[in-house]
Amino acid sequence: MSFSNMEEKPTMEYLKRRLNEIELEATNILKSIRKKSMEIDEFYRIGNEVGDASKPESINTEITKTDSHKSKESIEAGNLN
Repeated sequence: MSFSNMEEKPTMEYLKRRLNEIELEATNILKSIRKKSMEIDEFYRIGNEVGDASKPESINTEITKTDSHKSKESIEAGNLN
């Protein structure tokens, strides 16, 4: 139904039906966004767990104990003393 002609007015029944269709579509879009958001959160959570598990605790401790004046290159080269 086209309403480009000003004389042709939509009926209340049509408007209510169209409103329900739009609300349903909006609800489905929001559900999809929430689902994707949860998937992204889960992806990062797993990534953080894997990242934490792949670093031996001794390396983390040694880097933390390193003097602040040592260069990043020195730490990356393994010269932690």
